[in-house]
Amino acid sequence: MVSAVKTLHAWRKPLLVMPLGVAVLTAVITLFLPDYYSSTTVFYAASQDLFKPQKVFGYSQSEMYYYGGSEDIQRVITSAMSHPVMDHLIGEFDLYTHYGISPGTPKADYKARAKLRDRYQIIRTKYDALELTVEDRDPEIAAAMANRARKVLNDALTGIIKNSQRDLVSSYTTAIAAKEKALTAVEDSLRKFQSLYGIYDTEAQAEFLSTLITSVETRLVRERGALDSYKNMNTSSKNVADTIRHLTASLAGLEMQRDLLTGKDTSVTNAYSLDRFSAGKGRVEQYTDAYKKAVNSVNVDKEMVKQMEAALALDVTALHLVEEAPVPVKKAHPKRTIIVVAASAIAFLLTVFYVLLLESLRKEDWSFLKWS
Repeated sequence: MVSAVKTLHAWRKPLLVMPLGVAVLTAVITLFLPDYYSSTTVFYAASQDLFKPQKVFGYSQSEMYYYGGSEDIQRVITSAMSHPVMDHLIGEFDLYTHYGISPGTPKADYKARAKLRDRYQIIRTKYDALELTVEDRDPEIAAAMANRARKVLNDALTGIIKNSQRDLVSSYTTAIAAKEKALTAVEDSLRKFQSLYGIYDTEAQAEFLSTLITSVETRLVRERGALDSYKNMNTSSKNVADTIRHLTASLAGLEMQRDLLTGKDTSVTNAYSLDRFSAGKGRVEQYTDAYKKAVNSVNVDKEMVKQMEAALALDVTALHLVEEAPVPVKKAHPKRTIIVVAASAIAFLLTVFYVLLLESLRKEDWSFLKWS
């Protein structure tokens, strides 16, 4: 240890001159380094619930979130680093010229994006906010690019969701057209069987038929009793004879009506009867139920399309702005003082190492390397 200190003391002048020379040289070099200014805009990712009609119009029972979670944040970061956002900034701020790149060369786009990525970043903070930072030699351009990048990013994210909503509306519209076509076929079949069997309201007509048959049967019983009573009368009165004829004719008519209603009389085609009603009731009910379900399905889809179109028309932002990017007044880098001090320290340590190594090598016996 003492030997090393003595060695360093003997070499004190080089140990002082070397770091000092490096410091002066570094200071001169850093004077030619351009100053860069950074500007940062802060915002939060919005939740996709803001774009869902069920959430927006209160049709969902679940809670609505206004701020996005991890998936939304990752989606924002991915979109921020995408080519469309980069290319928009490159074109709007003419970064080919700004970065000294010839736009006609084969790798012009690649070089421009690479240059921009070196000066452009988006990070997630510990509070789940997002910070988008742009660096440039011109502080006003740095601030303008940061704010513009945020707006372009918001438009890109909103556009992705809006396009998905439009595709969904288009899919629903196509499905509705197909369902309406099927609905027309079901309606035609329903009308066909309603006309064939004379059934339009199964419940009402079943009750009507039952009531009518019961009424006819009741009248039959009553008028048979009356006819039997008049036949047992021992009178040749013209009135009694007329009544008997009237009752006989009435009974014949009631029996014919009963036979038609119960289906016993098949001589009349398409007669309104219980048998005909029973034969068609199942099919009419089947097509009636299918028609109601089809109408309900179409109406539900149409209502959904209305909700989606209303949500599509809403002016919803994909980002919640916290702070606009200000015009920076202090440069971000280079930190000239730090660079000079670091270079001097490294030069000093390397010089110390060189001196100690040199002195150590001098004290070694190198006679074994001579030729014998």
